[in-house]
Amino acid sequence: MNPCADTRVDPRRLICVRFDGIVNGQRHENEVQGSHPYPMPTKLPSFYQITLHVDDESVVASYGRTYGFEVFELDAPDDEWAEKIIERADSIRQRKFN
Repeated sequence: MNPCADTRVDPRRLICVRFDGIVNGQRHENEVQGSHPYPMPTKLPSFYQITLHVDDESVVASYGRTYGFEVFELDAPDDEWAEKIIERADSIRQRKFN
């Protein structure tokens, strides 16, 4: 049984992550940059239908603001980082489905 499809489970307590592939630098270069005459950002998760990108580089957070994708920026060591990411993902889901 797929717990993500189980309607008896509270969706606020369940995070389902589906991996369709890995986007490395070479793949990104080929698929995103391609033949664009101007430089594209080094990360563009919306191109791959990625809803929330988690990164520790502030430049990626600025790309998110510029290019319109959601970024959770990991800052200094934080014992609650996982909970914060889940909360952010839940917030995005609420906006998307409400």
